[in-house]
Amino acid sequence: MTEHHDVTDPTEDEQQVRGYLVDPRTHGRVAVYWLEGGRIIRRDQMPHGPALDCLADRLRRRGWAVEKMLRSSQCVFAHLPAEGTAPAAVEPAAVEPAAPECLHRIAVRPNVSGDPIKACARKQPNQDAGVFSDEGCVEAYDCAVQAANRAAELNVEEDAPAGDPTYVWDLLCPDHRDAEQSVDECEECNAEEAAEQATVDTVEQPDVEERPRCITHGAECDDDPKRRHQFEPTAEQVEAAREAKRQAKAKTAAYIAELDDVLAMIEQAERVDGTWRGEWIAAAPADAELLDLPADAEQGALFA
Repeated sequence: MTEHHDVTDPTEDEQQVRGYLVDPRTHGRVAVYWLEGGRIIRRDQMPHGPALDCLADRLRRRGWAVEKMLRSSQCVFAHLPAEGTAPAAVEPAAVEPAAPECLHRIAVRPNVSGDPIKACARKQPNQDAGVFSDEGCVEAYDCAVQAANRAAELNVEEDAPAGDPTYVWDLLCPDHRDAEQSVDECEECNAEEAAEQATVDTVEQPDVEERPRCITHGAECDDDPKRRHQFEPTAEQVEAAREAKRQAKAKTAAYIAELDDVLAMIEQAERVDGTWRGEWIAAAPADAELLDLPADAEQGALFA
């Protein structure tokens, strides 16, 4: 590429460029971009956005101080390591061949907290997992296991005690992704629930013959059908909304229980696979007679 290359609006010839671009700044600070088709890629732009996380990891392993990236970041900002310092490479933890893996085929480090594999299977498609410190969410990943591994890796670097880790992981709220808050402690969700509850608490039970109050016109409402009216919800409407919410929660709980059963079946199949028991079950016919018993006795393959 040349100095005339426009990384925001490349020409037809410039669209053949692909790779990383280093832009030196001041005081040992650089900006590293990833180009696809001659154009810079944002971190949240799929499928090439994760390339910025890979660049940040490479820089970090070679001793560079990498600044925190946002979801919409277009580059990685890094600071040149001090002269004479050795690269602070972080070797990945040794993982046993039989270590459990998530749906993304990523193995879990032995020192992670919680159950990131189950969280990875349960989370919604548009839901990310974050690494949290006292300052909030510092990194976000599409895979819960990847976030849990990163939190454990940072705790090892900080020499944090096992009972009081500096970094933890959790799923992010899928409804307010820009806020980057945990799903159980999302301030916007809590504010919406509080406002909804306050609205429900202020609704009075109307008398049988009393009509709902018109919010638009108040006491001056004349029920003219040609005018637009907005009435307060009735007690029946409020109760119907609550019941719909309860049913949605019950449906979600049933879905999670079904996922747990599927995961248990998969784990059981993996434990049996490759053993003499698994091979014997496949080879033994289900309708064969195993023992010489009286004619009226029922027989079948073991473990069937």
